Amino acid sequence: MGRTTTPTFRVEMTTVRLRDGQRFGFQLGWEKQYGRPTGEALARFVKDFDQATAPGGVNAHLGQEQTTQAKVVRQATQEVVAEFVRPMFEAVV
Repeated sequence: MGRTTTPTFRVEMTTVRLRDGQRFGFQLGWEKQYGRPTGEALARFVKDFDQATAPGGVNAHLGQEQTTQAKVVRQATQEVVAEFVRPMFEAVV
C-alpha cells in the first residue's frame, strides 16, 4: 500500500469562471517547484494556474477561470505565510 503524507503548506484559492461568473473555492498542496511560499512565488503560482485554464491550456476544457484571491497556509499552525489578492479593476494594455 501507498503512504499518505500531509504537505507542509496548502494553497486556498477562490476563482471565477469567466464564462458565467460562477465562483469556486478549493484547496491544494503547495508545489515545491515554486520554492519557498512567498507573495512573489504565490503570484507566479496563480499566473500559471490561470494560464492552465485559458484556451490551449491543459485544463481549458474546464472553462477559463481567473483567480481572485489565494493564500498559502502552514498546515501545522494554520499561519498564513503568503497572500494574493487580484485588484478589482485592471488596465489591460
